Amino acid sequence: MDKVNSDATMKDFLTANVNLWNAPAMAYLTIPKTTPVWSVYDTGAFAQTLMLSATNREVDSMVAYENIKYPDEIRENLDIKEEELIIALGYRSEDKINTFTNNRLATEVMLSLNLRVTIV
Repeated sequence: MDKVNSDATMKDFLTANVNLWNAPAMAYLTIPKTTPVWSVYDTGAFAQTLMLSATNREVDSMVAYENIKYPDEIRENLDIKEEELIIALGYRSEDKINTFTNNRLATEVMLSLNLRVTIV
């Protein structure tokens, strides 16, 4: 990724990522391993609702791999069960890292939807 219209660099991004964005709080969502696999979708929907609700209260959030990169250490230090998912929550800062942008493809370039609606 290249620097695009940003004062922040990839190094800044990676440093912030490793430091878990200095999030003041983390939310852990869990589902038992014995539940049907489709429960992951329910958990994802709940996670999205949680993040939208947080945004409505001016608290930012993100789901990030770095937050769960070392799950055994997280579980050991925080007494968290193996099934738990992690979402970082925090207030946005004016730090330069929040100006970072990247060269990701636009959604419409990488995603196409072919929707068909049947009314019964």
